[in-house]
Amino acid sequence: MASGRVSVWASDLYYDWLPPVCWRSGRPADGRLPVTFRSGPRESTVFFVFGLLAYLLVRAFYRPVSVSGVMPMHSDALRDFEAARRAPYALGGMAAVLFAAGFLAQSVPLVLASAAFLLATMVVSAALTLRMMVRGRIVVADGVPDRFVVLRNVHPAFAAAVRENYRRRAEHASQLPLTPSTHALNVGPPQPD
Repeated sequence: MASGRVSVWASDLYYDWLPPVCWRSGRPADGRLPVTFRSGPRESTVFFVFGLLAYLLVRAFYRPVSVSGVMPMHSDALRDFEAARRAPYALGGMAAVLFAAGFLAQSVPLVLASAAFLLATMVVSAALTLRMMVRGRIVVADGVPDRFVVLRNVHPAFAAAVRENYRRRAEHASQLPLTPSTHALNVGPPQPD
């Protein structure tokens, strides 16, 4: 079960410089999962006290901070993850079929069953999201050229590998900059040979 927490630099997510350990299972990673973390203003929730309109106005004029990149995953964990992301769609489709059958047959129990499936879809979707997704909070510090993301719900082996990677990089800081991985989302402009 993934329950660890670790901080990573946003550039490490972007260029795929994270260690090749699955964030979900802790096994060696042979695949990548594209992720995007967005951060909204925490202060805007105070405006909810003044009403929905004030809250929506603050949210409309605030530009959220986002970080994109890739997270290493084992192929089995990636397959399970993709199957779990499709489960709510299957339940939602079943709810639509039951509603259509209940409406056409003018059957109240079928319409109620479709409502139950729709409710189950929302519950399953929320449960899977909380259980299976990596959660991250973007931190922007003054005077630091890069942002970092506090990742939660990661495997302790992944967290330990990231910490060891940063320790090794700190020891060999003279060998930086790192070379981007082929899995990186954008490796930047071509470099002269």
